[in-house]
Amino acid sequence: MSRAAALSGVSSSSAATADRQMSTASRVAAGSRLVRAVSSSRRARSYRLGVGGRACRWRHRAVNGGEVRLGSHVGWFVLLVPAGCHEVHVTARAGYALTEEAAMGMQPHAGTDGFTVELPVPEVSEPSAPPPPGAAGQLGRGAQVPGSPTQMRMGFGVDVVGYSDRDVVGRAALQTRLDQLVRVVLGDIGLDLTRLHHQRSGDGMNIVLPLDTDITQALPGLANAMGARLREDNERHVDRMRLRMACDVGTFRAGANGYEGEAVLSFCRLLESLPLREALKPHRRAELGVLISQFLYGQVLSPGCPGLNREEFTRVTAVVKHYQADAWLYTSPGAGSVE
Repeated sequence: MSRAAALSGVSSSSAATADRQMSTASRVAAGSRLVRAVSSSRRARSYRLGVGGRACRWRHRAVNGGEVRLGSHVGWFVLLVPAGCHEVHVTARAGYALTEEAAMGMQPHAGTDGFTVELPVPEVSEPSAPPPPGAAGQLGRGAQVPGSPTQMRMGFGVDVVGYSDRDVVGRAALQTRLDQLVRVVLGDIGLDLTRLHHQRSGDGMNIVLPLDTDITQALPGLANAMGARLREDNERHVDRMRLRMACDVGTFRAGANGYEGEAVLSFCRLLESLPLREALKPHRRAELGVLISQFLYGQVLSPGCPGLNREEFTRVTAVVKHYQADAWLYTSPGAGSVE
């Protein structure tokens, strides 16, 4: 009897590692991924690829003479393991196959990453206590804090525009208004802030949605509710609050001293990117700027899921430090009038 374990975000992890090592100006002509999974209770004696083996390999190729897009690529696979298996050790390795022209004189390096998936996957829990003395050396690369599995989650961040321009009283008022606004917006889509993973930063907040979130409903719901509730809030105050908002999907886990994984890192990078920061400057009437990842756009807007009009989104390139990715920008009504 076998038990199926769905392992997600494997190539996202390896791709993210390789992307950081490769200049974002490079164009990928072809890439390869190799993932090997080993059950802790039983090891395969032969090294076989595909069905019947413990390794799989896939490539991201250019289509119709084009190029493999920049950024991370995600792969999904299902692994059957023996009954009674408690964990699966996974090793992922990424490499590049570039033409001389695409390499632009640079030498991208392959990267290897490893992590452990615990079976069965437990329910989401609060961040665990710090490890006991002497256990620090065991928490190396790829190690897990007990009780907090890695999962694929959707999350978003919000940030107040011009927060530091206010005085002490004004900043305190904005913090209160932002907290109330986020609570109401989440309530509009059936969620309770107090039951969600979230981080506060004074002028902003990061929120991670539940594991079973339907992103085709959550994304339109969040964007529309945030815009509507923000307008209502501003009608009640002299000081207009304007917000930046960024959304993405990726790996997430609660660590011993904060959140880990690509989800929070990604939407925080989008939130800090120049296209979103510059979007509202020439449009003083616009109250909300939203930047969503290429992945979310492809899963929600490209197929025509109801709630958002893809014609109102503009494709941009988000660059922050060593991060570069395509993203889609939306500004609230009134953005067409430059003041």
